[in-house]
Amino acid sequence: MRVLSIREICPVVRIANYIKVTPGATWPNRRIPDLELILVVSGEYEYVTEAHRHLLNKGDVLFIESGILHSKSMLSHCQQGLLSAIHLELLPNSSWLAGDYRLTPHPEIVTRVEDFDYLRGRFRRLAEVYQGYSPHREELTSAIAREILATLASHWHPSARTQVTPRMQAMIDYIRVNLTHPISRLDLAQTFNVSPAYVNLLFQRELGTTPTAMIHRERVVAAYNLMFEHGLSVKETAKAVGFRDQFYFSRVFKRIMGYAPSAVASNNHMARLFPID
Repeated sequence: MRVLSIREICPVVRIANYIKVTPGATWPNRRIPDLELILVVSGEYEYVTEAHRHLLNKGDVLFIESGILHSKSMLSHCQQGLLSAIHLELLPNSSWLAGDYRLTPHPEIVTRVEDFDYLRGRFRRLAEVYQGYSPHREELTSAIAREILATLASHWHPSARTQVTPRMQAMIDYIRVNLTHPISRLDLAQTFNVSPAYVNLLFQRELGTTPTAMIHRERVVAAYNLMFEHGLSVKETAKAVGFRDQFYFSRVFKRIMGYAPSAVASNNHMARLFPID
């Protein structure tokens, strides 16, 4: 798996807008198919995932990765708040870089930038260009988004999470190559000559998940991309990614993504998903 820096990434902006928030407002649990950056312009908020809880204040930037189950709420004691939100997709900027990759340094969930006025100006400018009709709108929004990401990246610390061990990478590759076949923790243990308990330990230590959850997420991401790019039906997609039961596939898909697979074909504006590690 390649490790790419911000300068090797081409951001594609899907949404850029401002959100006025009333005290006590909540966004219930959901998953998004792209990346989201949220700048807190005013107000105090709580961001909750299955593993973390963060309090957000003016000047904080929240980085929400695709596929992460999360909720947000504005604290009730605040006055009306304002958020600046960007939804984007990160693509390698050269065809030879296509494939799986991780960003380095690894994005922080919450970033505090000292020069709030500068960053707010960049978010505002991005929203203005995105909502306008410039003939070079995509190029301009991509350039501004990269500038925002570079500013944030200067505050991120290099992390061991940007790398996985060769054995872990081999297991990831094995899962992706064999998505159409039955795969279990026991299959991984036998293939790589380790115990099932060690397989569990390795996935928890390096990826923070279980082998079964990883296999389901890989299948769901592959399914999303098949329906988005090739217009496959739910039944065809389920079979293509290794589910024998279309209805079980639909339940797994909805549990991970937060919506039914049938919704993907009717939403062509959705961004393509990359494999989630």
